[in-house]
Amino acid sequence: MQKSNIARVRNILSGNFTERNFISTGYESKQKEREENEIWEDSSGKKFTKKNGIVRSVSKLSDFRKTSKTPLVCPHCGKPMILWQDEHMWKKARKCFSCVIEDDTKRIINGTFDQFQKDKIKQNTKSWLNDLEQACLEVVEGIDSESFITEMGDIEDWNEERLNKTKLKESVKEQLSELKQKLDNYE
Repeated sequence: MQKSNIARVRNILSGNFTERNFISTGYESKQKEREENEIWEDSSGKKFTKKNGIVRSVSKLSDFRKTSKTPLVCPHCGKPMILWQDEHMWKKARKCFSCVIEDDTKRIINGTFDQFQKDKIKQNTKSWLNDLEQACLEVVEGIDSESFITEMGDIEDWNEERLNKTKLKESVKEQLSELKQKLDNYE
């Protein structure tokens, strides 16, 4: 047995479990004492914070999680948000289900509900058209080869004369702009 092992056994038998029996030298990192709720970044670019004495990493999506998480009580009326309808309405209107029902009832009494409903439908349709335009343009950009294999296994040859990306993009934009114009003229 080595001398260091004998010293270690003596320390254990005497109850000094954490006592060292050798001296080591080397690099010691300088650790800065952090304050509560302080956010800092390490050398690799990862962010950390200290909460309740525990160091935690801060993710890029933590702010998004806070905004998308349903609160325990409604910020407008203070009632607990325990129904599944409350969670659904929080995502859409940032209110509980009861508050949305109250607001809609007030609109019906005031006579403004029909206009509110039309505006909401118009906004949703505009958003859908923007998504459709983006998807169509992505499909046009994705066309690279001149031949395609269909679901049936047939090979279709698309000549460059028949398929012109710029003309196809212009056609898509023109048709969607007509739809948007019709939507703007719709009451």
